[in-house]
Amino acid sequence: EPAEATLLHTRIRQDYRVHMIMDNLPAATKMIRELPDGQTIVMYDRGYPLGFVGSAERQGSVPGGAYLHNHLRFVLKYHKDAAFDGARIVGFEVEPLSVKHKYKGAWSDDASQLQLLTLPVGPDLPPLRVDPKGSAAEREVVYTYDVKWEPSDVKWASRWDLYLYMGDDQIHWSSPPPARRS
Repeated sequence: EPAEATLLHTRIRQDYRVHMIMDNLPAATKMIRELPDGQTIVMYDRGYPLGFVGSAERQGSVPGGAYLHNHLRFVLKYHKDAAFDGARIVGFEVEPLSVKHKYKGAWSDDASQLQLLTLPVGPDLPPLRVDPKGSAAEREVVYTYDVKWEPSDVKWASRWDLYLYMGDDQIHWSSPPPARRS
């Protein structure tokens, strides 16, 4: 719907973030920054950005256009400990991607009948632009995800440590107006 596309477009331009929880851990987005001296540091942000605004540096994007992150790669980090039978989830990262999905034939809600042509998903695929003025076909959004399991040296008791070093989020709270008495 055009109204939904307009809202998505606005929220992307306002840098909205999406928050999720997996096994009681908030989602985190990993960022790698290069310092002026050439060293790299790894930082994390809570959640993931709803999308991004296109720029000359973003391959396949139009500068100023709003692009939706409609594919999520869940990176689940697990730790095995001899004192525990099995493994425990100790990290939950989200790698968001924007993908203009294509599929063969007509759309089907039955995944066994759907033939996506944009798999495997990677950063080299064209991004999905949110254009409220586009046709219904141009406004179509296909959401996908994949899961990557990674072993981790982080122990269960330390799984919250990386969240302690994150900055504070600005939260947009919404509530209904108070009721009036006549």
